[in-house]
Amino acid sequence: YKNFDMQDLCCLIAPRPLAIIAGKLDPIFPIGGVRRGYETVKKVYAAAGAPSACSLHETERAHWWVEDIVWQAVEEACAKLEK
Repeated sequence: YKNFDMQDLCCLIAPRPLAIIAGKLDPIFPIGGVRRGYETVKKVYAAAGAPSACSLHETERAHWWVEDIVWQAVEEACAKLEK
């Protein structure tokens, strides 16, 4: 937390698939910051030649595991790998 923000760590995953799932009501990771960070991630993924390999999924919840969204995102990422 002293040297990196979450988007910096996400960028290290490029060009592999990345699904970011964020709650609009999350007090720990406010959605505005997540959206700004995702703009950085998208730029890095585009530069790595994989602009469609990252995605942001917003939920109506707070800091919470949303199983249906998580597994749907994993399935979508796997489908992209198979192409």
